[in-house]
Amino acid sequence: MAGPFYVMFGIMLAALPVFVFKWFEYPAFRDALTVCLFWLLLNLSIALASLGAFWEKRQIRRHYRAWARGTIKLIDETRGIELSAELTDLSLSGLGAKLPWSDRLAKGECITVEVTNSLGKRFVLPTKILRYFKQGNTALLGVSFLEEEERFAELVQLVYGDSQRWEDFWQMHEKPPSSLKIALHFVRMGMTGAKFGFRGFIDALIRWMKQLLQFFYWLLSNVTLALAAIGAFWRKNQGRRHYRAWAQGKVNLVVDEIRGITLTAELTDLSPSGLGVKVPWTPHIGRGDTIAIELTDRYGKKSVLPIEILRYSRQGDFAIVGARFVEKELRLTEIARLVYGSN
Repeated sequence: MAGPFYVMFGIMLAALPVFVFKWFEYPAFRDALTVCLFWLLLNLSIALASLGAFWEKRQIRRHYRAWARGTIKLIDETRGIELSAELTDLSLSGLGAKLPWSDRLAKGECITVEVTNSLGKRFVLPTKILRYFKQGNTALLGVSFLEEEERFAELVQLVYGDSQRWEDFWQMHEKPPSSLKIALHFVRMGMTGAKFGFRGFIDALIRWMKQLLQFFYWLLSNVTLALAAIGAFWRKNQGRRHYRAWAQGKVNLVVDEIRGITLTAELTDLSPSGLGVKVPWTPHIGRGDTIAIELTDRYGKKSVLPIEILRYSRQGDFAIVGARFVEKELRLTEIARLVYGSN
């Protein structure tokens, strides 16, 4: 709801540097600019007062708090605490007080409050500290009455039964505050509210940025995982049905037996369904060609197996070849001895 007020206030603030620019750029219009400046400052004060009305704190207690004066005692017999405080306001649900700062009290603690009215009647009430903060050398205290239902008659007598307190209250407000004082009060409230509103805006912006970064991190992570899954599914390197094992050694690729074209290659991996080799680049072979490969195991036994090239990619002066064994059913024993028979 305060958004339009902040927008209006921001526009008027943006007019201040424009005024400074025109003051030095157009000295002939300084009399008119001075009038505009006063009008702008008036509008700024009204906007701040509007923010002050918006940021006016609501009544926290369930019952209306009334002005009150007097001295009360804060007692905690278990810890040996007995402090004097000045009463500031009073209601059926609690009271407010001001006292010298003491680190022996804390928010959330239970403490007994002793109040004496103008007739000399003493009220001893159990309370719970809801608000306790330092303000200079003093502390502002707000407590809530416990056992309200059991002590309701006693609380009514304390709050409404002291006629002297109400008489002092009405005499205190015989002279109403001036309009200027009320306006200044709202301006101060507007400045305070604007400060808290700006802090809240910055906190909300930081929180929003964190959520946005978390969303982008989540999106990036999921996209990366999806791409990895797609890549694993479509990966051409592992085209064979069997697990490929790392291998090394020299092999010969018989490209054309009639023309005597044979390439010396370096074995890179091996499986029951195929193998991978690295050879010097040559245009004589390509994907889909069927050639033969000569392999020699550790015992010196030589095997010549027909293979079909499934992958042939160039890398500089070399080429990576991925091939599958042809006639696997007929040469199953030979392939198994070649793959699993050599250490």
